[in-house]
Amino acid sequence: MPESAQFRRSQILERLSSAGAASVDELSAAFDVSGMTIRRDLAALEQAGHLRRVRGGAALVGQQAGRPAPGNGSHRPPVEDPRQGAEPPDVLILNPMEPRMARMIVQDYSPHTPIIAESIPFPGITTLIAIDSYQAGVSLGAWVGPYVVEQMQGLARVLFVGFPSFSDTAARARGFFDGLGRAIPQPAFALTIDGRGLRQQSYLVAMAALSIHPDVNVIIGVNDQSALGAMDAVRELGLPMEGVLLGTFGLEGVDGKQLLMSECPRAVGVAMFPEFIGRVCADVAIKAYNGVPLPSQVVTPTAVVTRDTLPRFYRFVEGRPRIQWDAVQGLPREDWSPEAATLVSGGARRYPRRIDFVRYLHDEYYDQLVEGLRERAAEFGVNVRVTDASADLAASIDSIRRAIGRAAAALVRAGESVILDAGTTNAYLAQELATRRDERFTVITNSIPVVEALKGAEHITLIAIGGILHRPSQSFLGASAEETIAALRADKAFLGGAGVSVSHGISNPHLAEAEFKRCILRAAKEVILVADSYKIGESSLVRVAPISAIHKLVTDDQVSSHDRLALAQAGVEVILAANQP
Repeated sequence: MPESAQFRRSQILERLSSAGAASVDELSAAFDVSGMTIRRDLAALEQAGHLRRVRGGAALVGQQAGRPAPGNGSHRPPVEDPRQGAEPPDVLILNPMEPRMARMIVQDYSPHTPIIAESIPFPGITTLIAIDSYQAGVSLGAWVGPYVVEQMQGLARVLFVGFPSFSDTAARARGFFDGLGRAIPQPAFALTIDGRGLRQQSYLVAMAALSIHPDVNVIIGVNDQSALGAMDAVRELGLPMEGVLLGTFGLEGVDGKQLLMSECPRAVGVAMFPEFIGRVCADVAIKAYNGVPLPSQVVTPTAVVTRDTLPRFYRFVEGRPRIQWDAVQGLPREDWSPEAATLVSGGARRYPRRIDFVRYLHDEYYDQLVEGLRERAAEFGVNVRVTDASADLAASIDSIRRAIGRAAAALVRAGESVILDAGTTNAYLAQELATRRDERFTVITNSIPVVEALKGAEHITLIAIGGILHRPSQSFLGASAEETIAALRADKAFLGGAGVSVSHGISNPHLAEAEFKRCILRAAKEVILVADSYKIGESSLVRVAPISAIHKLVTDDQVSSHDRLALAQAGVEVILAANQP
């Protein structure tokens, strides 16, 4: 272990011995290192038995004992949460996010804290609370099929606006087409597009699809935002809405319940009842805290509804939908898990003081779920804290990219010429080169942030490539940029990519960016890819080059051993950046 890390960890223990507890933010500022570095220090000290990690920080074992495992009957003093000035949570609930992001969040909690996942599973959870996504899709497809046979002459021209990145939304799509196949084994046309669960993105991809296929007569959105985006595209193109059967999964907010059902002559949806799921989250959290055995998944109810049947489950009061609890709880018991999902009177020996709900997605579905969670928890005197993971995760990822930039800069020798591709990591690489004033370099780039970082560095010969401004990447692209880079030859190129995998190679979502990256590959003697571990194993729309086109990969130490082995076998040298100052 580096001497600086050893000294810092001893200082952390000294601080805790006097204060009892400290937050990651406080320690990060005190020692002028990243939050990720502090988290690693705390993990090492916890493993050695010196402290116990709590949400957002740590406490000394001797002064603030750890939370007992739920249901073991022991009682220990409470541990304060150093970030909030309150006790740490007794139960953690996570909404959908990438597994690597979930791991970053969970590491700040005690290993004894029950973890409940909502919608999609993560390794190490106590249980999953979710609808049966596949069966919900089957139910919707089984409703749509006979409708098309009876009302649309049996011709199904289907556009499914999906979100394949998450397992639950992908299961809805599979289920829908399986259910549709019961009545219509071979649709006249079927196309699935990725709207990423967002209204604007769904609108854009639906516009493209409907421009080519204006005769689509069945549009299914994997959630309300996907369906609404597709509806916007239908209107924008001037297509007749009355000729389209619009379906959705969710019906979670006013837009879903009112706009889809009232403004579409033909509309159907799978009601997922997020308000009810929130109550289930509270009940299951209390059971988990009491050590009650739980199934691997607690299934919550759904129902296929139309404009005529929606009032059975929702009553509108002053323009706002109010759920009819008895109707939801009265849905067929074989379709969900009523025993596991509900807490009966006297079903808990004790109650948690606080439940943490960590959300990464922001939409009406989770607003209503949280409302249901708070209301139910309040009935038992349990406090609920809702935290936004996006800011913490963004800061952690930024810290990782800074570390990768430092490690990549260390590969540049004095006197070399290098090409820096667009991207945050290469901008940090440029900042590192700017500090090496006793060495001379030549830097070729099309990136505005790289130019900004180097414009005052007199020891660097800066060649800025012009072209057509691509605002998302803050870089210049196009034919003139490609012609310029083709006339140059550099010692090294530092390339970025949205996706990196052995099977698909290096990939990017934009055609023009992908083409410029190919020009970079041809213009350098050695190609070094800079990419954080979130991008490894992923693939994007446009393949830039096979993995064999790169010589080295600089990434962070969160990359899996499986991916490291696969890259090494493909001939790529993997360099792990240490997230240290």
